[in-house]
Amino acid sequence: MPPFPRAALNSCSGAVAGVSDLFSGTAAALVRGGVSAVAAMQYEISDPAAIAFARGFYTAIARGRGVDDAVSSGRVAILGLSDRTLEWVTPVLYLRGHDTCLFTLPAPAEDTGSTRRPGAAGHSSRGESPAGQADARGRRPPAAQAGAGHPPASVPFRLTRTFTGHTGSVWGVTFSPDGILLATASWDDTARLWDVATADCRRTLTGHTSWVEGVAFSPDGTLLATASTDTTARLWDVATGDCRRTLTGHTSAMHGVAFSPDGTMLATGSSDNTARLWDPATGYCLRTSPTTPTQPWKGR
Repeated sequence: MPPFPRAALNSCSGAVAGVSDLFSGTAAALVRGGVSAVAAMQYEISDPAAIAFARGFYTAIARGRGVDDAVSSGRVAILGLSDRTLEWVTPVLYLRGHDTCLFTLPAPAEDTGSTRRPGAAGHSSRGESPAGQADARGRRPPAAQAGAGHPPASVPFRLTRTFTGHTGSVWGVTFSPDGILLATASWDDTARLWDVATADCRRTLTGHTSWVEGVAFSPDGTLLATASTDTTARLWDVATGDCRRTLTGHTSAMHGVAFSPDGTMLATGSSDNTARLWDPATGYCLRTSPTTPTQPWKGR
């Protein structure tokens, strides 16, 4: 029998095993039979959660990440559906050996601005050739010269997008729970919302009077919190870009902000040596950490 291919399989209820034999499940049997990795479900899972997992999982695989990272991405995608769901624990990974990088994806061809001829994949009108083949002048790519007969080393990370528009240093970034948006915080006194797929700026959030250094999405993705050295935090409506609330109380610059997992509290950190917990719905300060007298720092 030919060897099993290196693959990751998504099997419905494939991690369910018998009481007397923990390795009797489909996933365990496949791994014992030679399959490199199996992503399976240990409990029943809803269709929305399964779709979210598959989207996060295969997107990570397509980007050259290891299968363990891909499973983590799928779980995060499930969490993006609801902050109260526990379905993210349903997917599990069975791995044969220690190698989590099951696929080597070729790097995309650089866009040279030339037009490719139909049926001539890998060759452009400028006479460029695939790796390992000489061009019209008999030159070989450096990789082919240095490692003839050996496959090129896989590159797990590469630049895919550059988000440009801020006029000051960018000090904070965060993805929305569904991975569609990216929020950035900048010393140009603004925060921005970007479309991850296109790198287009969806919204520029203005209102702070000094540097913005922290950004955080609410678990449901409807709110964005920003922290600024103007001593305030702000809550923004992601859909409209409107400022919902301005949180005041800190006496010095604010540098960090984070939502609780259930979205009912917002934490802020400041150079006034305190952290505060806020109610995002009302803007009321719920709690202030013990304070130590310090000279306030107000940024600019």
